Amino acid sequence: MQLFVLYWIHQSGRGGDNINTINERIKAIRKARGMTLEEFGKEIGITKSTVGKIEKGLSGATEQTILSICRVFDVNEDWLRNGTGGPDAMFNAPALDDLVEQLAQQYNLDYIGREVIRTYVNMDTAARVSISRFVMQLTRNVERSEAEMLAQQATTENDPNAAEIAT
Repeated sequence: MQLFVLYWIHQSGRGGDNINTINERIKAIRKARGMTLEEFGKEIGITKSTVGKIEKGLSGATEQTILSICRVFDVNEDWLRNGTGGPDAMFNAPALDDLVEQLAQQYNLDYIGREVIRTYVNMDTAARVSISRFVMQLTRNVERSEAEMLAQQATTENDPNAAEIAT
């Protein structure tokens, strides 16, 4: 979606940083969502005509309209009102719970899997580094133990007396 917005801005000859008015930003949101004036208006409870007037700067967006746009289309309110952050800041980042749920669905995670992801993401960098080091050390220990067990098993299979000595 955001790529479409940037393409639309470029095609309209405005450049990436010139969505200067709230009216232009509202139009950019509608275009990013691929909606007609009528579809956009219906979603936020205003008419096609009102959307057109707002986009052309003939009418201002009411507080209710601004809040509806932000809520319905998950738009960053500061960006909509002030243009803060440029076009990349148009939409809010998905909430952690939504992302975890998407991963859970995609990878068939149970409650524990969900909590592992949620907990890891909420850790500070130092804690993540400690976890990574622990997992790497655990992996080395398991690999070493497996190699020793395989070597012992090979010795036992090649020398029938080794089994008697081991017991």
